Amino acid sequence: MNRICQRTTNNAHKLKSGSFPNDNVSLPVERIKADTDFSRHSTVQLRKQLETSVDGLEIKIDVLESTLVRHFADSQQAFVKSQLAEMVDCLKELRDAKKGEGLSKGPGPSIKMRRLL
Repeated sequence: MNRICQRTTNNAHKLKSGSFPNDNVSLPVERIKADTDFSRHSTVQLRKQLETSVDGLEIKIDVLESTLVRHFADSQQAFVKSQLAEMVDCLKELRDAKKGEGLSKGPGPSIKMRRLL
C-alpha cells in the first residue's frame, strides 16, 4: 500500500509540474491557445488596416465628388455665358435693323436670330 501511495504522490507532482510522461494533451492545448492568441491579434490588426483604408477611400470619394460638382458647375457657367453672349449679339442685330442700319445679309433675320427665335 505504501508503494501505491508513493506512486500516486509522484504522479501528482509530475502532473503539477507538467512533466507527466503521458501528457499528450497539454502540448496541443498550449498550441491551440497560442494559435488563438495569434489569430486574435492578426484579426485586430487587419480590422485596423481595413478601417484606415475605408477612411482613406471615403476621403477620396468626397474629394472626387466635390471636384466633379465644381467642374460641372464651371462647364454649365461657360455654356450659359456663351448663350447669353449669343442672345446679346442677336438683340444688337435686331436693334440695328430696327434703326435702319439694316442687316448686311438681306431682308430676313440672320441665322443666329432664326436659331434663337
